[in-house]
Amino acid sequence: MLALYEMIENERNEIYSTGIKEGKIKGKIEGKIEGIKAIAKKMLRMKFDKNTIMKATGIKEEELENLKK
Repeated sequence: MLALYEMIENERNEIYSTGIKEGKIKGKIEGKIEGIKAIAKKMLRMKFDKNTIMKATGIKEEELENLKK
């Protein structure tokens, strides 16, 4: 019975650790996306043309138009 409990506890710990790692990765990705959007908005305010902004940031034209709003 103790071995079963330990096995379940180990599995729970692995799942928890995996969730923490996935959350950190997701947070980093979301942070990078927000940073790129902030740069694109600044470039828009500085009157860069849209092709330059799209090339520099990797943002698609549709997303760039949404940032203008």
